[in-house]
Amino acid sequence: MITRRRGIIIITGRRKEDILPVLRNHEALIQIKKSDEILPIWKNNKTPIVDEKDFLKVCGKFYEGNIFVFDTDEQNIFNDAQEEITEKITKFCYNVQIEPGEFKVKNVANNNAEGCIFCEITKHPRKTTYTHNLSCKFVDMIIYESKNFVVVPGLGPLAPGYLMIMTKDHYLSLAQIPQRLMPEYKVVEEHVEEILSKMYNKAICFFEHGTGPRGAVGLKSIVHMHIHVMLDNVLSQEYLNMFSMKKIDSITESKDSSYFWYKCGTNGEEWIVDDPEVYIQRQAHRQIYAEEHNFAKDQFNWRKTAFEDLTKTNVWQLYKFLKNCQDQIIRERTASFVEAAKVRFEEE
Repeated sequence: MITRRRGIIIITGRRKEDILPVLRNHEALIQIKKSDEILPIWKNNKTPIVDEKDFLKVCGKFYEGNIFVFDTDEQNIFNDAQEEITEKITKFCYNVQIEPGEFKVKNVANNNAEGCIFCEITKHPRKTTYTHNLSCKFVDMIIYESKNFVVVPGLGPLAPGYLMIMTKDHYLSLAQIPQRLMPEYKVVEEHVEEILSKMYNKAICFFEHGTGPRGAVGLKSIVHMHIHVMLDNVLSQEYLNMFSMKKIDSITESKDSSYFWYKCGTNGEEWIVDDPEVYIQRQAHRQIYAEEHNFAKDQFNWRKTAFEDLTKTNVWQLYKFLKNCQDQIIRERTASFVEAAKVRFEEE
């Protein structure tokens, strides 16, 4: 969830010494012992946690921020099982509208092409794009294809027009693709924006949770370059500030980092946060959209809510538009999709 409340979590009870090491392993919870640590932690979109014995030293008599008490006795924590403690601190934090972050794992995401589910889609081994589109799931259909990029439906679409741009070859992020591919990528962005703008007449926004060279996002993401394209998901200044985002001239500046990147429109200003100390919530842009449009809890998470009917509807709407598209290059790059979609929808 998006953390909107700034405060401190006080850890009390007989089991506090046992569970503090587990709590410290949550990405967005930082134990502190000095008052001057509070503001930097808030700035990094995280929440301080304090042992009750350090409370006065940290907060003083006149601390006026939110104080949330996590009492280990009241929480009925009887053993040191990480799963139990994580479940209870997560539930507690969500009740007070704070994101604790995921439990840190020592392994990082596999950044090899072998076994990559996106490589299976983009390469579609032993099949042409047309035959792939005839038999695959709707969410795996290749809508648009250039020499080095494809466009597919977005996983778990929250709204019409949700797409993803992916490299055919296995690059970890947009920042890491070769410079020679950037002009081609820019054209793909422009074509996607042209299609969606004509279909929906709304702002087109691009997002990426980019992976560093060591797959440093851990288990948060599929480690194959994929740009999320969403309608009308413009980040306000509130969120730019919340995530400590900065303007950049070129995404390649962050090729050695994990990052969260955003821009509105193909020619819009590019914003990024690539500071490893700043916590970015899982699927942050989806969370923001879901919150602002009153989705039910956890519906932002494509792993839990697939929105398969909306995926099929999106494919149908794209097919209806693209079969009459007048742009010659877009027609050529979407021909395999239009031909396959025609067969699939006529068969139903």
